[in-house]
Amino acid sequence: MSEKDTLHQEQADAAASFYQTASTEECAKNLNGKFFRYRLVLVAEAALILLLAANWILQWRWPIPAVVILAILAVLGVLFLHGCRLVLYQLPEGILYHDCDPVKYVTLLRMLCGRAKKRQKLMLEIQLCSALYAAGEFDEALETLERIEPAIRSGMATFVIDLHAKLDAEREDYSRFPEYIERLNKMYDQYKTNDQAVAQIIGTLNSVEFYRNLHEEKLDECRKTLEIWERVSTNEYQKVYTKYLLGQVLRTSDPKRARACFQYVAEHGNTMYQVQRAAQQLEEN
Repeated sequence: MSEKDTLHQEQADAAASFYQTASTEECAKNLNGKFFRYRLVLVAEAALILLLAANWILQWRWPIPAVVILAILAVLGVLFLHGCRLVLYQLPEGILYHDCDPVKYVTLLRMLCGRAKKRQKLMLEIQLCSALYAAGEFDEALETLERIEPAIRSGMATFVIDLHAKLDAEREDYSRFPEYIERLNKMYDQYKTNDQAVAQIIGTLNSVEFYRNLHEEKLDECRKTLEIWERVSTNEYQKVYTKYLLGQVLRTSDPKRARACFQYVAEHGNTMYQVQRAAQQLEEN
């Protein structure tokens, strides 16, 4: 790992530690402060653009070449985009994906949505849908998803399909699953030369097919899928999520292993909705 990567990792670890221990209000205040600083960068960039336009219209003679100003604009633009991405996608996610605390994450996202601008609000609400699902707030997750779905760009279609499939499975409504699979297969044909898009499509297709197999009680196929997911899990949320499903699949064929899975969920799931269900399984068995 390079010195730069090490520094970035240290900064990420420090941020994760802060969000883990801070109150929801402190998290919101911290994030709003970051938003404000990056808005200042955007204002500076807008001011330079106006100066360039005035220079072109009024034919001012500047001691600084236009190419230098354009370079400064480019740097500011990169800083702004990177900063917003860092704030919106990387730092707060640790509350959900490392601490397994969707209840705190939902509260934080609701506070931020109430103060965010339109574009920022959409990105926050996309995260809110996932957090609501993780907290077991299925009706609100579906309502939010359906409300913002028309504004979500096509590049996030796999996210929409995956969440719809999970919410449908909770309601035991599998009528739209053939539609989801057909859409994903069409997307695969459309983007098959894009490795990143293909990986997302295949991952979502595997998820949809897993829930269909679970509904059809093809438990051996489900077990094989979950064992793969267990090996490739990259964070605690994924591990807990997979362990719970694996426990469900193994209840009859391997009760001892199923109990170990439910025990892991109960100990590590924090406020995830699976914790209560796992505890119930442990009581009954």
